[in-house]
Amino acid sequence: MARKKAIRDHYYISLEGKKIEVSQEVYYAWYGGERQERYQEERARHFGVRTFSSMGDEENDILEALPGAEDTESQVERKEAFRELYAALNCLPEKEREILFEIYFKGHTITQIARREGVDESSIRWRRNTALKKLKEYFEKN
Repeated sequence: MARKKAIRDHYYISLEGKKIEVSQEVYYAWYGGERQERYQEERARHFGVRTFSSMGDEENDILEALPGAEDTESQVERKEAFRELYAALNCLPEKEREILFEIYFKGHTITQIARREGVDESSIRWRRNTALKKLKEYFEKN
């Protein structure tokens, strides 16, 4: 005997402590994204990786997160590389910078970003590739 999937009349998501009624599609997309985010966080925790979002958005937060006993030559070089990367990222338009942060620092997929923004995946890929080309040009100049 096959079981019918229960269909609910109302779907709610919680935003800033408030329950908001949404459509079934929005509900499943929202919680699918949350499950993926929890999976990525668990995976990062398991492998001992700190996500960029856990470090904060400011340059100093990134630099403070680096291992720090005594500054060795390699640590100084690494800090300088982070400063250069931060400067290069700040030269990008906001949308391109956000795409790179979402993909490379937060671990979101192109599909997730495209669904959230309501655009085609090729649009996100194009923005990512454009941003990476601009970063490459920036580093070739400097």
